[in-house]
Amino acid sequence: MRKRLARQVNRAPRWDEKMKLNECCDKFPAPTTRFEEIGISIERQAALYKCRICGNLIELPEMERSIKLISVEEAARYYEINQSNREDV
Repeated sequence: MRKRLARQVNRAPRWDEKMKLNECCDKFPAPTTRFEEIGISIERQAALYKCRICGNLIELPEMERSIKLISVEEAARYYEINQSNREDV
């Protein structure tokens, strides 16, 4: 039991402290009407979604159970986002 607690205390956060998960995104991916699929990255083996309420970009890796919030710059680097989509993001 102590080893498990020690591992949890020393565990790194899932995303940057600057990027907080808003209340509207905390139950991702449900309901699906809140989220729009922006793109898929074969290189990262992940899908990119955008919250329609707050605009957060959420990356969902294929083989993981957790989500990751990413910046617009990082999304443009790894996902094919054309100029019209980039303004919306």
